[in-house]
Amino acid sequence: MTCCKTVLPLAVLLLASAPPPLAQGTHTQIEMPGELETFGVGVDTAGDIAGYYQKDRLRGKLSHISVVRVPGSNVTYAEGINNLDQIVGAYRDNQSGSNEIGFLDNRGTFSNIVFPGAAQTDAEGINDQGQIVGNYSESDSSSFQAFLDTNGAFTALNIPKAVSSAAHGINNDGQIVGYFLDAASTQHGFICSDELLCRAIDVPGASDTDFLGINNRGQVAGWYLTGSDYRGFVFDTTTGTFTTFGVPGSDSTIAIAINDLGQVVGHFSALSSPEQGFMYGDFSTIVLDVTKVSDTYLLGLNDKRQVVGLFGSGSFVAQIEKPHDKDDSNDKMVGPATNALDVAQATRVIHVAQKSTGTGNGANCANAEAVGRIRSGATVHFCQGN
Repeated sequence: MTCCKTVLPLAVLLLASAPPPLAQGTHTQIEMPGELETFGVGVDTAGDIAGYYQKDRLRGKLSHISVVRVPGSNVTYAEGINNLDQIVGAYRDNQSGSNEIGFLDNRGTFSNIVFPGAAQTDAEGINDQGQIVGNYSESDSSSFQAFLDTNGAFTALNIPKAVSSAAHGINNDGQIVGYFLDAASTQHGFICSDELLCRAIDVPGASDTDFLGINNRGQVAGWYLTGSDYRGFVFDTTTGTFTTFGVPGSDSTIAIAINDLGQVVGHFSALSSPEQGFMYGDFSTIVLDVTKVSDTYLLGLNDKRQVVGLFGSGSFVAQIEKPHDKDDSNDKMVGPATNALDVAQATRVIHVAQKSTGTGNGANCANAEAVGRIRSGATVHFCQGN
């Protein structure tokens, strides 16, 4: 399974064919000195960017937690969930030994997902049409290869020069995302418009890139590596731009799944502490854990905010509780905000503004209207909200 192997360089494939690669996009990093996390929220026509910074990690709650276990299995990995509550993943039993068998859980009815002739199969993503993506291998020690399963018809996503591949996500338009390992052992993300038309995409400056989830708006969630720093990102396939983020105070952030609301789930670690789940969205990050377990990995998310993942003793499906206007554990207001100034006031922080020339001010912060027009090389200024 790939879930917790996501941070390990599991072999994967690029489907690279004739079409030119998508634009890599540009991004400029903005950080509020000394704070855990900085979020850019809006930009006005003058190029001023408004946002806020986060001092603490906010905590959310998982409810209606149920164990997901394939009958007769020794271990079950639940990895993806669609809006019909169908879950995919992989399991091991006494007969398969260390090899994994893919499965589909259709509201409690389990069926195997096995690529023809494969020694092991891992089902990792499913859309609302029931199309499934994942990876398979032909022997215990062979490299993995991405596949698409459409109503039982399997297609291997096989491209020359690819060492290994894994497909992780598929949306209702049939766009597939995943990652591959090239001959130089470098990991790249890929996106396919169908099983034959695929393009490689990397976060600019990253040594490794992993595409793991895609929603119906064409937004992709994943992680990238620079040096020893793992960070999450959201990639917009329409504009070719990346939005990068990290859980405040973490040393590793792995973003895995994204729903149509733009909410992202994954897992993170901090100071050698156990892995913890998180949800990122609306420019804030919420920690989500299964209580009284050592580790929590969130691997799949649907539009109803149901998640699947792993905890200390197995797999689970749960509901993310709707955030309250007040987070008691942090004594901070985290209610919805209509613009950058409201966000700053609601979270009791100051604005962050960026301007190519001149000095930021409260009015520029309050008038910020759009995200994603950061000017390369601009000077960063800070301004106090009114």
